[in-house]
Amino acid sequence: MILQFQTEPETVKEILSFCGNCPLAILSLCNSIRNSRISPAELLNELRMNQCEISSFDTFGVEPCLKQSFNRLNENLQRYLVKLSVFRTAKFDIEAATALAGRNKSSGKATTRLDMVRLKSRHFVEVEVAFEDFSIGRPKLYSLHPLIVQFLAKKCWSEPMAADLFDEAKEKFIEYFDDLIEHISLDFQTHPYESLKNLTENKSHIQHFHRYVMNTKGTLKPVCLDLPQTLGATRKDELRAFVLNDHERHEFYDHGIHFAEENNFVLDEIFYKMSKARLYFQIDRHDECERLLQNIEVTLANKKVPPEGYSHMILAGFYLMKGRVLNSRGHYKDALAMMEESLKLYQREPILCQTEIGNTYNAIGVVYYNQQEYERSKEYHEKAAEVAKQVSLDEKVLGTNLQVFYTNIATALFAQWQKHAKSTISEEQNHHLLTQAEEYYTLAINHDPKASEDRAKKLTNRGKLYLSMKRYDAAEKDLLECLRIREKLLVPPNENLTHAYTNLGQFYISKGQDQKIGKEIITVLMEYKNI
Repeated sequence: MILQFQTEPETVKEILSFCGNCPLAILSLCNSIRNSRISPAELLNELRMNQCEISSFDTFGVEPCLKQSFNRLNENLQRYLVKLSVFRTAKFDIEAATALAGRNKSSGKATTRLDMVRLKSRHFVEVEVAFEDFSIGRPKLYSLHPLIVQFLAKKCWSEPMAADLFDEAKEKFIEYFDDLIEHISLDFQTHPYESLKNLTENKSHIQHFHRYVMNTKGTLKPVCLDLPQTLGATRKDELRAFVLNDHERHEFYDHGIHFAEENNFVLDEIFYKMSKARLYFQIDRHDECERLLQNIEVTLANKKVPPEGYSHMILAGFYLMKGRVLNSRGHYKDALAMMEESLKLYQREPILCQTEIGNTYNAIGVVYYNQQEYERSKEYHEKAAEVAKQVSLDEKVLGTNLQVFYTNIATALFAQWQKHAKSTISEEQNHHLLTQAEEYYTLAINHDPKASEDRAKKLTNRGKLYLSMKRYDAAEKDLLECLRIREKLLVPPNENLTHAYTNLGQFYISKGQDQKIGKEIITVLMEYKNI
């Protein structure tokens, strides 16, 4: 039976003021007392009595109303809602919510769904239906409103019991998302489309995962206990570049290095230092990268490393990284020696390390390209592509690695054409190199539809190729799209944006027409470079 009360307008106005006139707080309060026996006048009295408890956390003045709603949940729902705050404001699915409650993956979902219905009826949880073109049953995604998260954060900060529940939830969260990250990382090359989709959907959770690992004692575990675990750790690290910024990765690696040194896990220490060196290399801090690699060499010389059966995966990664640094310094012979050593170690596990073997072939191809041995460069990039095709089980979508390898094959073919163009070989005999290069560039571009810096680079390469083929309309289209992407993504002054303007300006000049436009672009570019 639902009780109905005659309520004075002034009473309603004062209750609304306690809710900060916030729709969420009003709805939550109304729905929580709908079936209770409390009258609006009694509710107002309780709100007045608790007014002194309002804290600095209550920016919008909604805490009293949310507290009234929370207190009218049963104890189990109160505990569960506190645990759900571990997701913060990110959307989560029924599987993650079930894991957080410590319930069975299959049978526990029904209970979780019922809890979600109850929490939604009190407006503590928001629900939306995930849109998937060909899905049946269309899964639901859940989230907490920022004001609810703020209210629960204050509760965890001020109440030890709530803090314990949150810590318990963090452990479940870390366990669940550690398994999910491993699943994505191991499938990233075999099922690229599904893995990238999964990674994108869970990006916020994976970011929270790393923060929780760093801030929760006892959650970081050794990662190099055996070969499969080491491989898993290596693949997980590749994903960090997709979801963490440079500062977050740096902080995580430092945390791992400290953990490894403190516990005398030598291979873990090398693994995290090598990951940090790779980060330095990627952000062009090559001197720091070299110093860290030298530090690893000292560690290898002075500390007892586990038997080679456990360590060759780590050593292979170290030699490859050292080879990449030597290549960047122009020491090509030494770079090749390091990479060949890396390849030998990876080839001890030809099935398990297929992805790493492909990446090493590609790195060797880059060195040969820098030595202007373009045919050998193409040969190694083709080897890399063959390995990547064996790894991928998705015939419709090219993985990120295969896109890179096809682009490199095209670039090597284009360089061969440029080299032969200066020789006595006829243009007719040489033309097939341009045709093949175009095919590989186009294949890579068509499988990279997202407006990104990677797509912009591919478009630049193909645009220059079209310019050499005197296909001016096609060249202009690619170079303009590259410029539009970089204008959208980058903030001036930026080197890649500068290159986009330069390439387009040079195109108009090289075309032999519209030279005035080309010179105007170059003039604007010179002004732009001085920003």
